[in-house]
Amino acid sequence: MKALGLQKNKGWPEEIVQHDHTHPPVAYYAIREMLRKRLQANDQTKFVLTGHSLGAALAILFPAVLVLHEETWMLERLRWVYTFGQPRVGDHKFGEFTSKHLRKHDIPYFRFVYGNDLVPRLPYDNKTLMFKHFGTCLYYNSFYEGKVYCCRRTKQELLLSIDGDSENHKCRVVVDKKLHDWAFEGKGV
Repeated sequence: MKALGLQKNKGWPEEIVQHDHTHPPVAYYAIREMLRKRLQANDQTKFVLTGHSLGAALAILFPAVLVLHEETWMLERLRWVYTFGQPRVGDHKFGEFTSKHLRKHDIPYFRFVYGNDLVPRLPYDNKTLMFKHFGTCLYYNSFYEGKVYCCRRTKQELLLSIDGDSENHKCRVVVDKKLHDWAFEGKGV
């Protein structure tokens, strides 16, 4: 959370001034500034957030902090969030908050999980820590057979299914026409 600029007793201030130049800049503020410049240079530019492991956690936390800072225009330019091997990043309320704002801005969010990867199981989901995953999970077992677990609960997403082909280590996505229109026409790639 420090990489995103979380300040003790202050939360996430909109701007942060680093007086000590011996430390690298705080990731969220440095990335947001670079992204601002690129998005302002071309009003047609869109962007995708992605990451693996800890980078995946930062990728899904980034839009949540954008919401807190009311960076609506940046959220409107975000097209997808893809994470690979992402650990849990918050509790049930955080998941609802983030999912609500991703839906509000039509931002699809997909978590890719490999069954033998330990990182997506961390931190542990128990009564003490209460960390929960949210979003649509594309889960692959050790034979690369895929399954989709939908957490966003939109009718279109519930139509998505995956057929695994373990012989060729490929996965074919079978998408209903309504979901295809929702995901690929004007909203994504």
